Amino acid sequence: MAQVETTDEMETRLLRVIAQAHFEVLAQDYTWRRMAHNQPPSQKAIACVRDGEAWYEFLPAERAILLRGIASSASISAKAQMRLALLLG
Repeated sequence: MAQVETTDEMETRLLRVIAQAHFEVLAQDYTWRRMAHNQPPSQKAIACVRDGEAWYEFLPAERAILLRGIASSASISAKAQMRLALLLG
């Protein structure tokens, strides 16, 4: 049976990964888009992240998508926003 990570263990592991990651500023705008249940990531996605039961993919932003993403960013939990802020430095 697989051992379930505690929140603290998960945070420690993720912060270790972030600390070891190579950071690169991208010229193009990107936005997080919530994925439908059991939807595979888009081929254009450069990252995926899970927030509770929801999955999000990080895609190149088109103007319409970028505006919708800004309007819906409140749907991402405060904890996920904080982790993203840590990741982006």
